[in-house]
Amino acid sequence: MTAVAGVAVAFPSVAATTCPGCYGMKQVRPGLYLEPGLPAARERQVTEVVDAAGRRVADFYGGRRSSPDILACLTDTCYQKIGGGRERGIAVLNRAVMLSPNGIDPVIAAHEMSHVELHARLGSGAGPMPQWFDEGLAVVVSGDPRYLKPETAGNRCRVSTQEALPRTLDDWLRTAKADRDTYAKAACRVSRWLQANGGSRAVLELIEHLAGGGELPTSLAAASRSNTEIAAALTIEEGTVKTHVARILSKLGLRTRVHAVIYAYEHGLAPRGNRARTGRPVRSDGKIPARRRTRFSCTEPCSSRDGGPHVTA
Repeated sequence: MTAVAGVAVAFPSVAATTCPGCYGMKQVRPGLYLEPGLPAARERQVTEVVDAAGRRVADFYGGRRSSPDILACLTDTCYQKIGGGRERGIAVLNRAVMLSPNGIDPVIAAHEMSHVELHARLGSGAGPMPQWFDEGLAVVVSGDPRYLKPETAGNRCRVSTQEALPRTLDDWLRTAKADRDTYAKAACRVSRWLQANGGSRAVLELIEHLAGGGELPTSLAAASRSNTEIAAALTIEEGTVKTHVARILSKLGLRTRVHAVIYAYEHGLAPRGNRARTGRPVRSDGKIPARRRTRFSCTEPCSSRDGGPHVTA
């Protein structure tokens, strides 16, 4: 009992999503908990928002395998009580979603539900997904207009970058706090990857590959490697790496380092027989060869909100 009490004090969001009723949340239907005392019209509004968000996730993935509990607050007092902060929404333990008063929106809800869906499909046996891809994908799935142009636009990017994006959650939180364009940069890179690799189908193939113990395709892994890491591996100065990368891209007429990796494979500058741990080849265009689909599910929490949240700014 003491241990349970300690969890409730130290990790209120975990405790609240484990027992919403213990925090005064009202269950309006299975899996949906709202702040008590709301007028019927407001309850319907929140329900419609959650349903719309669920459809966005289902449309992208071709259905849903996750069914996270949703805790939605219409006042700051309610949100603080269940452990929320200043974020609009948050995914907790990759099995629940908390929405703040500013997060009662299909875009925000779909963003957080996308995190849950992705990790439910990956399962507990998959290797780590780069945080920039996780967050960028959530922006794409939710269709957040703050960070991406409409699908009708030929180039959906609002902000692009050639620099490596944060791979870990800690790096992501630190970078996103310092740079408001971090979400847009990640969304741009994911959007371009999707466009080059067949859209949502490429994500499903990637998930299946990683869930089976495979490694990230080179095109994605290279996008995460920083100039500092490259400099350390080659025992040269970071400034030298930046200079060489810029010159290579300029001479080849390429925009990003991901394009440079693909160029290297296409022109025989990198070995084509690159295989993941599963023995499946990685194609030169960065795509993962299709194979027989298998079922998998996430049986354990993949991450903790308080130990590392998926936060919607």
